Order: sequence, then structure tokens, then C-alpha cells
Amino acid sequence: PVPRPRIVARPQAIAEEITTASASATTGAARGTVAADGVTEIDEATLPSGTWVAQLGALDSPAEAREAWGFYDSRMPGFLDGRPRVIVPVTSGGSQFFRLRVAGFDGFAETRRFCDEVEARGFDCMTASVR
Repeated sequence: PVPRPRIVARPQAIAEEITTASASATTGAARGTVAADGVTEIDEATLPSGTWVAQLGALDSPAEAREAWGFYDSRMPGFLDGRPRVIVPVTSGGSQFFRLRVAGFDGFAETRRFCDEVEARGFDCMTASVR
């Protein structure tokens, strides 16, 4: 069994992100690769600044992040279909972790609605803006 993903870091100022984000940036020209599980993965560096993503958790490795995607997909069938996966390596306090994010939204409002649905199903979710 895959352990439930945990969020290990949250942005300090979501309001600051809202101010700096463009109104409706999407995945646009970002190109992804199709992973072994058939999900399109996008490198966050290819997303335009201001693109809104939903963060589902932060895991210890890219493999755990992909397993967590499967965990969410099995508990919310169809909910992630067509949405690109973004795995972002982060180092904080001397530790490295990998943020599991979902892309493909048309602005903050759609990203927030997605997170509201995830949270209604009992899981953590937060909106974030690509910098």
C-alpha cells in the first residue's frame, strides 16, 4: 500500500502569488512527455510564469510522487484524466522533496475549484502559481 501523501511545505504568501500571476495563464506552449503510466508529465520550468497549478502533496522521491498520483487517481476515478502531472524538486532546510502538482487549469478560479473538489473528498490540496 502507498502511504497517503503529505504536504511538507506551503507557500508563505498565497495572496502575493495571486497578485503576481497572470489572469489566465495555462500550460500553453509547455511540452510534456508521456510517463510509463500514460500520464503526461510537464517540467515546471516550461510553464509560463503565473500559471496556476494544484499541489496535492510533497513526497520523498519522484517515484513516490508518481505513486501518489496513482493513489489519487484510484480514489477519484477520472478526476485527473487529461491533466498533466508536474513533479518539482525542492530543497529546503537541507532536505530535498518533490512537489506533486497538477497543471492544465485556466486561471486561479478553475484551480481553486479543483482543490475544493479534492478537499471535499478528504484530501489536501493547495493552489500555487509558477514563478
